[in-house]
Amino acid sequence: MVTDIVFDLDDTLCDFSAARRRGIDQAFTVLPERYRSDAQALWHALEPGLFKSFAAGEITRDEYRRRRFATILSELGLADVPGEEMGRRIDQMNRAFMREINDGAQLMPGAAACLAELRERGLSCHVLTNGPADSQRKRIRALGVDTFLEEVFVGEEIGAFKPDPIAFCHAVDRIGRRPDQAVMVGDDLHADVLAARQAGLHAIHYAPAGSGYTPHITHLNQLAHLIAQL
Repeated sequence: MVTDIVFDLDDTLCDFSAARRRGIDQAFTVLPERYRSDAQALWHALEPGLFKSFAAGEITRDEYRRRRFATILSELGLADVPGEEMGRRIDQMNRAFMREINDGAQLMPGAAACLAELRERGLSCHVLTNGPADSQRKRIRALGVDTFLEEVFVGEEIGAFKPDPIAFCHAVDRIGRRPDQAVMVGDDLHADVLAARQAGLHAIHYAPAGSGYTPHITHLNQLAHLIAQL
């Protein structure tokens, strides 16, 4: 019997992609307008690799945050300034970005009602998310969903990031359940869904645009009914 629902956070419970787009826009307003388009293209090319280095423990959280902007400024030829000025510019860009992704993120449609319905049905809800712990926890508080959640598990704190099976095993061990008593719900078919299945959990793909994977939902208001069928 399913007793616990483990949600991914970004682009599952909250619209992180939209907040990230706004954050990138805001961060690069400090640059002359002629550089902004190239800066955004460089972000999308460089940031995923830096995040992987952070997740692998190769660089610290602060190094990851600094280098995602410092590297772009260097690539654009804008790093030839005194170190103190460079530091201020990077800090300004980082603050603008973090403000949008942490304080400006919005819930996905139906997220709060979904969590409330699951709780009313006697199911415990949790979050398992990758990313820096300070940012993820701040975003959860700002979204106002912390009152619905029993536990929040963050990759940086666990020391393992999805799709590593250790992350899923840690979560179910901490909540005191067998893997087959928990359902993972997430938007990333590989990192959330298939990886959770490999760790022994049930898994549901949240895919607003549709999915070839079964089971999946296109709206969070479908989740409680689907879980009742497992």
